[in-house]
Amino acid sequence: MISLCVIAIVAGCCVVGGLAMAVIGCLRSPRRLDDALALLTVGDAAREAGLSGDQTVSLIGDPGSRVERAAVLAYQRLHLPLSPATERLLALQGRPISDFFASKLILAVAGLAAPLLVSVADLAFGLGLGAVPAALSLVGAALGYFWPDLSLRRSAAQVRRDAAEALSVFFDLVILERLGNSSATQALHRAAELSDVAVFGQIRGALRRAQLQQKPPWNELHKLASELRMSDLDDLADVLSLDEQGAALVGALRARVSELRRAHLAKERIAAQRDTEAMTIWMVIPVLVFALLFLGAPLLRITAMT
Repeated sequence: MISLCVIAIVAGCCVVGGLAMAVIGCLRSPRRLDDALALLTVGDAAREAGLSGDQTVSLIGDPGSRVERAAVLAYQRLHLPLSPATERLLALQGRPISDFFASKLILAVAGLAAPLLVSVADLAFGLGLGAVPAALSLVGAALGYFWPDLSLRRSAAQVRRDAAEALSVFFDLVILERLGNSSATQALHRAAELSDVAVFGQIRGALRRAQLQQKPPWNELHKLASELRMSDLDDLADVLSLDEQGAALVGALRARVSELRRAHLAKERIAAQRDTEAMTIWMVIPVLVFALLFLGAPLLRITAMT
């Protein structure tokens, strides 16, 4: 049986440690030189982690965050798995790998620690819970680690829908820039600078890579479309590449954008119809309940007579 003095000491240490960590977290820490150099060598760090150097999702979002640095270190040193589908969803959200794994590790630690606190209370007060909290801690750690994956999978349809709408807006902006007598490359650059949405940021990155390589941006756009699984961007690159042959692009762009928009609206109508049909099940259930309420008494009377 643990004495109350030991419990008071442990509780006091937890409170003081929590307040100290809160104060340290509020203080602004100076930028580290290795973090600044890491921004310049992000391609090398990605290759060390087993990733492609030109991947669309960034490795770390805030180099000044200790939590994100610890998450990246755990991701690289422990070789934590990251599927290509998850990478695509993170890229479409504009979310770095460090933030994703930081949430996974924090939730895993929280799931591990919460039942252990119950175990401490069990040892202190003799509740007689046995090994149940310890087993629940392992379940909580596993659930906390995989919860961000489940949340990301649940939001996958909405993320892709938002990305398709952002890409449609980007097409309209490119057409407007072309109507302003800009070249195809200039129209792409100017349109990509007009928003901070994740898709626009990915396109800006592809255009900058092509600019640094002093090559036309079509290959980079095709590569980005393949990585993000966005065939509409492939069509845009194919149409704009005709600019090098002196073709009139505004009419072709308008026609292609109109086709893509009609296809997008058709998908939205199909999704709306599917949701409407799914709602009919929940509308039928109250009707059946009321029907059983009205028919219950006569049925009981008939069965009683028989």
